[in-house]
Amino acid sequence: MTHDEKLEIVIRAINNTKPKKEPHGLCFIDLYQNAHKELSQFDELELFNLIQDLGRYGFSVVIVNSPLGTGAAWLEETTNEPPTDYFELNLMEYPLNINFFKDLDSSLEGLYYPTFLILYDLLLDIEEIYGTMERNPFLIPLLPTQIRLPEAYENMPKLEIMSARERAIYLLQQYKIIKIEGYHYREDDSKTEADIILYEKLFKRYLDKAKAIYIKNTTIKQELQKVSGDEEVAYCVTYSPAREIIIHGDHTSFILTKLNFGGENDAVFGYLDQHPNIIIDKKTLVQTSGGNLTKTLPKIVEKLGFSGNLLRAFFNVNETSVLYRKSITHKELEEMGIDKLLPPKNKKVKV
Repeated sequence: MTHDEKLEIVIRAINNTKPKKEPHGLCFIDLYQNAHKELSQFDELELFNLIQDLGRYGFSVVIVNSPLGTGAAWLEETTNEPPTDYFELNLMEYPLNINFFKDLDSSLEGLYYPTFLILYDLLLDIEEIYGTMERNPFLIPLLPTQIRLPEAYENMPKLEIMSARERAIYLLQQYKIIKIEGYHYREDDSKTEADIILYEKLFKRYLDKAKAIYIKNTTIKQELQKVSGDEEVAYCVTYSPAREIIIHGDHTSFILTKLNFGGENDAVFGYLDQHPNIIIDKKTLVQTSGGNLTKTLPKIVEKLGFSGNLLRAFFNVNETSVLYRKSITHKELEEMGIDKLLPPKNKKVKV
């Protein structure tokens, strides 16, 4: 069982426990371990640590009392209560978001890539500064002293860099990676630094995920340039020895279709792949396939997986002829009114 799965069990038990009525809008619950079957697999120490981890991941959960005492140092000096046989918890949010970790991962994957680069550059900056300072909270400059990813701020003036970085800082607070304590200002009231508290465990998880996304996209971009030989190409198509038609893009790659060896579709696309950017008539394709085609040319292209914008980007086809393009540039996509090419809904993005 993964750590995330254990935390989900604890969150589910908390959400299934009715809060006590308390004044001043505070939420308290008494979490009895034996009242929740899933919690019985943890001993008291492990459960204590898991609840503590929720706080380290940004959830507003404090152990007021438990079989092992309180979970907050500031409470140790103010309470003389003996340990309880349950976990008394103080929450500032209820119920807790059980999908938090899944939402966090998907939020990072779904970012517009230029925004992702700015966020990733900020994460790398935080990693270095926090490692140097070794204290929490600490200051993050809005104008970085060192830009680790030049492509993140390409041709941006200083004021735009500071504005973009401030938005990225707010985004990290929204995802509960950090908490903004305040800002430092110049005499002209412009912000210079953000004073932040870092939720270390969640930050480490988020940074590792961001690194994986950056490495994947960098690898895809290198592969795209290697395949197409043109830095201006936005997407290109390859046909693998395993008969897989693969779409490569700036920040994505996916298998569109896998064809049967020696079949009609394999014969037609194999020929088209060797003769791109040429109008080829049906008679030629009949000869290369070794006999009559059982499907029309538009139907064959559809069976190859090309439809919608993918069809528009890579094919011109009618009943008598077909033209296949192995690659398409950003400018050509813009002229077609296509923002980006997406895999069909039943296709998974290749990682």
